[in-house]
Amino acid sequence: MFFYKNPVIPAAGITFTDKGDVDALDYEIGDLTIDGQWNELDLSSKVGAAKVLVCIRAFLDTTVAGKIGKFKTNGSTYNYNSPQIITSVASKAIAFDIWVVTDAAGKIEYWFTADLAGTIRLTVAHYFVL
Repeated sequence: MFFYKNPVIPAAGITFTDKGDVDALDYEIGDLTIDGQWNELDLSSKVGAAKVLVCIRAFLDTTVAGKIGKFKTNGSTYNYNSPQIITSVASKAIAFDIWVVTDAAGKIEYWFTADLAGTIRLTVAHYFVL
């Protein structure tokens, strides 16, 4: 196994938490604002009030193709490199691991197509405190 030590980010300063085999979802469609606008999602109760790289297990199932969900660091101006999930076929569930960095308070932003109806499930799977 080959490891590279980054001189800018010392390995001793990063901690990893794996939530393991979780038995409950963190967020479902009723917990989110689905309006075609960027909305804040406070993950601090899940990952702490700190800047973290978080992996969100995202599940999306809609009856119409072309529905989108995007995620970005809270306060980021541009969303060109925001990870996103897109339904490419109607009534086919898709699942992704979304990696996104929170702000220093443990918050991210999310955006879903305004008329999205169906199933959205988000679960914090694991995270690195930076």
